[in-house]
Amino acid sequence: MSFVKLGTVQYVECPSRIDLDWYKSQGYVSIFLAGGIRGCEDWQAEVTDMLVQMYQGKKLIILNPRRAAYDYNSKGVAEEQITWEHDMLHKADTIFFWFPATSSCPIALFEFGFWLAKDPLKVAWSCQKGYPRAIDVDIQTNLIAKRYGLPWGLSSDEDNRAYVLAHYGYDIADNMESIHDEQLIQVLKLTVDNTFLVCQQQAGPDVGA
Repeated sequence: MSFVKLGTVQYVECPSRIDLDWYKSQGYVSIFLAGGIRGCEDWQAEVTDMLVQMYQGKKLIILNPRRAAYDYNSKGVAEEQITWEHDMLHKADTIFFWFPATSSCPIALFEFGFWLAKDPLKVAWSCQKGYPRAIDVDIQTNLIAKRYGLPWGLSSDEDNRAYVLAHYGYDIADNMESIHDEQLIQVLKLTVDNTFLVCQQQAGPDVGA
């Protein structure tokens, strides 16, 4: 599937496009599923299923860069893929990075670094246990947070945890066994919930309703 309405949740898979500006004007909030694609399980499908179940009844758009079929030998397909990701990353309200243990994810790391520097307010992330560059992600995120005076990580205080994710988008969890880890599910939910909150603060209470 490429563009599918799953109840109130909209699912967009590369290379399909929708008018995100129009949907945003209608109160929709979007999340881009960034992270590993090649050399790892289809975690995007699992996260999509979770989000559809958690946010049925809410105006959510899921942007998935992993397409059903990809020709790695086609320059045209590569250009289309890269352009789509570039455009959707810029338009998404929040970007959730998942770094799986089976790949170093060099392109995802490049995108992660770019967005940490450009707009850390829209970034949330987690690493699966065994991800080979987890310490790099941890340290780079900490340095960005310190440089700009941003809170880093999750507090044990639930209200503060929500505040940090709402305004700064950080998660330092690097010991997740799988995409189904309960802590990761909580982080994902907090990320989306607080994206709705931030967008409501910016555009009004009808966002997501």
